[in-house]
Amino acid sequence: MIADEPTTALDASVQEDILQLIQKLQRSSNMSVLLITHNLPLVGEYADRVLIMQHGHIVEAGETKEVLSHPVNAYTKLLLSARPTLASKGNALPTAELNDISIPSKQINPSTEVLLHVDSLTKVYEDKKMGLWSKKQFFTAVDQITFSIHKNEILGVVGESGCGKTTLGKMLIRLIEPTSGAIYLNGSDILKLSKNEFRKMRKRMQIVFQNPYASLNPQMTLSEILHEPLLLHTSLNKEQKKERMLQLIHQVKLLPEHLHRYPHQFSGGQRQRIAIARALATEPEFIVFDESVSALDVRIQASILNLINELREQYAFSALFISHDLAVVHYISDRIMVMRKGKVEEISDANELFKHPASDYTRMLTDTVTR
Repeated sequence: MIADEPTTALDASVQEDILQLIQKLQRSSNMSVLLITHNLPLVGEYADRVLIMQHGHIVEAGETKEVLSHPVNAYTKLLLSARPTLASKGNALPTAELNDISIPSKQINPSTEVLLHVDSLTKVYEDKKMGLWSKKQFFTAVDQITFSIHKNEILGVVGESGCGKTTLGKMLIRLIEPTSGAIYLNGSDILKLSKNEFRKMRKRMQIVFQNPYASLNPQMTLSEILHEPLLLHTSLNKEQKKERMLQLIHQVKLLPEHLHRYPHQFSGGQRQRIAIARALATEPEFIVFDESVSALDVRIQASILNLINELREQYAFSALFISHDLAVVHYISDRIMVMRKGKVEEISDANELFKHPASDYTRMLTDTVTR
């Protein structure tokens, strides 16, 4: 069986369930499995042998434990060092990527001033009727959630698939309207604003989606993609817009000649840089990163995490960083919120959460990283 990235978009606990199922089927059926993944910890736990590929060539192969413990090839060493660990927090991750000249970032201390406060936020969906006379069924995706995000703070959000992480992120910027609750940005409840009133505030709140290829218009060039938010949300003249676009592509480490290319002409990592540049075009105060690095390989993931840290230092934005990868969330976040079945399980300092988890569920999630 060929298992091609079978756990890429899944949280840590579901990843384990799926791979244990594959392992059980493999043994009961006497079946061979080719597991394709960019998740090296999973390779170390489930693969007997490993092949490391670069540019279509096998650069290293051998018994999994031997390759991961004593890598010989420089690219293998780079992949292993680019993976965030509990010890790498506060330092730039190695990437050796073209145009990526990241330097170790300074420790960024969030303000004590609250930027975003969420009070009893709830989202209830109506399930489709099973029959003509059946009663309406309702599903609560987010249930009475309350928390705050400080200025220049990144709050990480983790939890099992379907726990409400993405629904929460989309509600915060009103891509989804909540059923009840309040969202205060600098003290103003944005849910009480009309659509026209909120349109003026839209530039202050942006989102970076998981799949940049799906969120970028394939018929628009990079220049047109960056021009759109500047046209809608700023009063810059033609020359100022051009200058702003050049500034943005420089900040996300793309080149001026890229402005005339279409999304399909960029790599996955480059497309995510474009999505980040588009989100930053209006200099927002708050950004939602929704699984923004989950579909990227370890090296490109590291370069995007470095980039987010650098841009955070330049723009002083606050962010909600949603991911199923606890190592990534720990690396990028100041505090972490654990969600379970639409509720907040706990909120804690990133380091403290791993040292002293308050609940058994959090302990189960952190064990997948620390073991």
